[in-house]
Amino acid sequence: MAPRRVLFVLSEPPYPVNSGSRMRTGMFIEAAREAGLLVSLIYKTDAASPPPSQWAHRDYEQLWPVHTTQEHSAPEGLGARLRAKFQQVLELLKGRPWGFSGPAVDEYARHFRVAIDSHRFDYVFCRYISTAQFALAKQSQLPGRIIVDLDDIEPIKAARQLAQTVRPFTYAYYRSWFNNQLLANFHKRLSVLDEILVCSEADRHHVLAKGWSGNVRVVPNGISVASDTCIEQYSEQAWSAKALLFCGTLSYGPNLDGLQWFLDRAWPLILAAHPDATLHIVGKTPDPLLFRHVDDKSVFLHANVPSVLPFYLSASVSIAPIFAAGGTRIKILESFANRRPVVSTTIGAEGLSVVHGDHCLIADTPQLFATACCELLGNWQAAETMTLQARRLVVEKYDSASIKAEIRELFN
Repeated sequence: MAPRRVLFVLSEPPYPVNSGSRMRTGMFIEAAREAGLLVSLIYKTDAASPPPSQWAHRDYEQLWPVHTTQEHSAPEGLGARLRAKFQQVLELLKGRPWGFSGPAVDEYARHFRVAIDSHRFDYVFCRYISTAQFALAKQSQLPGRIIVDLDDIEPIKAARQLAQTVRPFTYAYYRSWFNNQLLANFHKRLSVLDEILVCSEADRHHVLAKGWSGNVRVVPNGISVASDTCIEQYSEQAWSAKALLFCGTLSYGPNLDGLQWFLDRAWPLILAAHPDATLHIVGKTPDPLLFRHVDDKSVFLHANVPSVLPFYLSASVSIAPIFAAGGTRIKILESFANRRPVVSTTIGAEGLSVVHGDHCLIADTPQLFATACCELLGNWQAAETMTLQARRLVVEKYDSASIKAEIRELFN
C-alpha cells in the first residue's frame, strides 16, 4: 500500500513553538503524523528563524523553505517608505490584497509547483488564507483533498482595526478599507475547496453567512494540559505578589494596540489603587512603541524568552485587552491551564465557552477593566475559585490531546 502524504503550506516555520499560531500548527502536524501520513512543509523563514538542522529531526519527508527578509522592520528613510506605500497601492489596483504578491509569493509558487510535480499528496493543508492562493491556482493538478485553516478570519480582524482607527476617512483608512474588500472577495473562492477550518462556532456562522463555503468545520485552539503547564495550584503567595501578566506576540497589531490601550488608560487606575502592582509583558519581537512604557520598576518587558511558563508561575492575574482580533486567544487558554485568573475584553474572550464571573472577568472600558483587575488583586478567594472553574473548562474542552483526535478524522 502506497504511503499517504500531506503537504503543509505555512506562513512561518513551525518551530520554535513560541506563539499561539505555532501551537495550532503543531496540533495539525502532530495529528497528521498520528494518522500515519508522511509530512512535508513549505514555509516562510528569515535570518532570525532557527535553521532546519535544529528541528528537522522530527521526521519530515521534504522541506521547502521560502527565504525572506524580516517583514516587521519598517523601511528606513522617507524615499523607501514612499516607495513601499506606492507598491502597496499598485498591488491593490491590480486586485491583490497585501501579502498576496512579491518575491516571497513567487518563491512559494515555485516551491509549490516542484512539490506537486515530485509527490502525490493526499492532502494539501494551507494555514491561513494567504497560502490558499497556491492550492487554488493548481487545484486541477491536485488529486487529493485541499484543506484551509483560516484560524483568524482576516476580514473580521481588519474591519475591527478600521473601526478602532483614530483618524477615519484619511488616505491610509481608505487604502486599508480597499484592501479588506479585496481580501473578503478572495474568501469567496474558498467555496470550491474541500474543507475550511475555523476556531469557533461564531467564526463558522460568519463563513456560512457570507457564503464563502458550505464545508466549514470547527477545530478549536487547544493547549497540551499535560506538557504546557507547570502549576499545581494558584497559591496565595502568587496572588499576593500583585503581578499582572500579558503574553503574546508583541509585533502583532491587535496585541500591540490592546497593550497600549491598557498601559495608557487602565494601568494608571490600577496603580492608584495598588501602588506596588507590577506588569510583566512577555513575548517575541516587541515593537519599539512599547519601550516608552517600560521603566523596570512597575512595567517590565521580557522579550523572546525560551518559555513563558516561569512567568505564569509568578503571575497574580493574566490580562487580555484585545479589541481587534479574530479567532480565539490561546493566551487565555494558557492562563486557564496554568491556574491564573484572567481579565479580558469581550473580543479577547470571543469564541471561547467562558462565562463572565465564572471563568474570567470581562470588561471593555478602562475603568471597568481596571476595576476587574483590582477585584481579583483584592480578593484571594474569588480569584482562586475562578482559577478552579477555568482550569476545569480547559481540560474538558480545549485539551489538545482530544482536539488532535478530531483532527485525525480529517486525514482518514
